[in-house]
Amino acid sequence: MKIGIVGARGIGKHHAKWFTRAGCEVVAIFGTSEESANAAAAGLRDLCGFSGRAYHDWERFRREGGFDACSVCSPAESHWENCRDLAADGKHLLCEKPIAWHWDRTPLELIEEATRVVEAAARHDVILGINAQYPAALEGFDALHRQALGREPVYRSLHFVMETKGQPRSPHGAAETWVDLAPHPLAFLDRVAPGGIDWETLRHSDGPREAVVDFDWVAGDRRIAVHLETRRTTDGSVRREIGNGDLTATYGGRNVDGEFMALLTAGEHEWVGTDFMCVSVERFVDALRTGDPSRVLVDGRAGLRQQEALVGVWERCWAPAPV
Repeated sequence: MKIGIVGARGIGKHHAKWFTRAGCEVVAIFGTSEESANAAAAGLRDLCGFSGRAYHDWERFRREGGFDACSVCSPAESHWENCRDLAADGKHLLCEKPIAWHWDRTPLELIEEATRVVEAAARHDVILGINAQYPAALEGFDALHRQALGREPVYRSLHFVMETKGQPRSPHGAAETWVDLAPHPLAFLDRVAPGGIDWETLRHSDGPREAVVDFDWVAGDRRIAVHLETRRTTDGSVRREIGNGDLTATYGGRNVDGEFMALLTAGEHEWVGTDFMCVSVERFVDALRTGDPSRVLVDGRAGLRQQEALVGVWERCWAPAPV
């Protein structure tokens, strides 16, 4: 399986690493300038033995890249155009989260653009996966719950702490942390119970670099109380947690024989498993090899439900009022 990567300097380099681990060949990457494309290629040569071609001309990348599928890891404002063109070329797509985002778009426009991505994939009969990785944590949380408490988990409530380190990527404060970090727990929620937010229950508080959001997630007759914290830290430390009221698991990582693995811990109990992004990539590759779109970790329909939740919270909590 031959793979292309759009945007291989940030999260895209990890896509390339995990595709290589899954037995694929990364044959082409695209950057917006010759300098960025060449720098990405140099980084991938060291990371995963990349020997393909680096492009900064979009049409040449499409025409000459020679790939069967592509990870779209460009800035979110470019996702629609990238996915539209690549789907028209018959390339299967693993799109980074969120499916679409522009700070100057209206909420309706953000939903419409994400919908166009999903519709383009369906129209051209290509497989689409969305790289929101936390559904891969469900297996580990369930196993840790059985190990620690001796019973299957019940999801009447869920809380998440999602922190990342570094300076803000935009001037949008709390909203920026929400858009950057919330897609993962929203994907976990949607895997537990495909549904959406009861907007009457939405509450939020925030600081310059954090958003704290509470709501009820509703799926048919089922209702899950959710507490979700997203935060950008500058002291180098990060905390990530998943809890269901009975058990709180801290998420981290561990190097096992030279390979990064996901680690969930609760007191003296722990679960070690495949890195969540690796699971997302492997499930996408499995879908391609079997021709079964249901194998992807997050498909387009699930991605749209999650986009509606992401945009809806932003609209009600932080979006500028319509002019």
